[in-house]
Amino acid sequence: MKGDRTVRLFNADRLRLLITDSCNLSCSYCHNEGQFGRGAFMSTSVVADLAAWLRDNSIRVKNLILSGGEPSLHPQLIEIVQELEGVADKISMVSNGTRLTPTVIDRLAENGMSYIKFGIDAVDALSTKGPLDRATRTARKEVLANSVYAAKVMPGSHLNTVVSSFNYHRIRNVIEWCDRHSMGVKFLELIEVRPEVRDIKPFPGGTGHSWFAQIYEDARDLLSDVEYNPDVMKFYARSPAGQVVQFSENFCLYGACSRLWTRIDSHGRLVPCINRPVTRPLSLSETGLTQTAAVNREMTDVSVWPCGATGVSDEGPKPDRVELEIALSDGSVASFPLTGRTNCVGW
Repeated sequence: MKGDRTVRLFNADRLRLLITDSCNLSCSYCHNEGQFGRGAFMSTSVVADLAAWLRDNSIRVKNLILSGGEPSLHPQLIEIVQELEGVADKISMVSNGTRLTPTVIDRLAENGMSYIKFGIDAVDALSTKGPLDRATRTARKEVLANSVYAAKVMPGSHLNTVVSSFNYHRIRNVIEWCDRHSMGVKFLELIEVRPEVRDIKPFPGGTGHSWFAQIYEDARDLLSDVEYNPDVMKFYARSPAGQVVQFSENFCLYGACSRLWTRIDSHGRLVPCINRPVTRPLSLSETGLTQTAAVNREMTDVSVWPCGATGVSDEGPKPDRVELEIALSDGSVASFPLTGRTNCVGW
């Protein structure tokens, strides 16, 4: 991407393209990135028009994320990456890995993809999704092999692991597996997108940063250099082999969503909230700049959306503090320095 792209339009200069609302799995905790239909695929002509709009308006895109649904289901995935090459500093993808192969991974890398984030909840169970997948059993060995291959071809590829009652006691195994295969991992706090998700909460009744505290107690010997970024509600740490380990908190609860990205769905519409079936129009003209800015503001309005209902000011660190303190079950207190780190792949 050329350095002269200076229009700061998207939240954190990051854009998520939800190129399909289809998925070959049905994980109970999945919010499907705010898409509420089935079977829609973003056309390559819409992608081409969007890429031209980004270039013509010199819009800054630090990271362009292809998501869904499951983006690898899109029959023109390679063509989409080709259309988008050069409009962002990095192009990445969120995938469950079941439809990827080394050949597809090679083609994605050759056409400008920087890294892949694999939605893998376990490395030591019969399935990478376990009982949380309500549709089909995933091919564990193939998925894990795909992620390892992607990390070699596209350094920075890593696991995205949603923490639930199924896998919270497997966190150590995930970190150790990632170390063996030179991969990073991001652990995501469970978001209650529907009532049944409450049944798979790993730590019912927790408040504040308690979910991280309980995981930290179990795996603290595997974590070093722990820091916390209150702006994006994320802990950063290092594994024993030096891989990046991240713990991203519930961005709906803390209202961090508006500081992380702007979304466009498979129909080319702006998506203010992953938990509400409401979209906003996006015109690929000068009007689109105003429309996007309005949605960005809407995402911060807690009177409209549920974001930040408890508020960072209530439970998060105060601006004048330099450390975050978390009480552990043995009565001790763990202190972590605050940081402004925002990169997702490495330090």
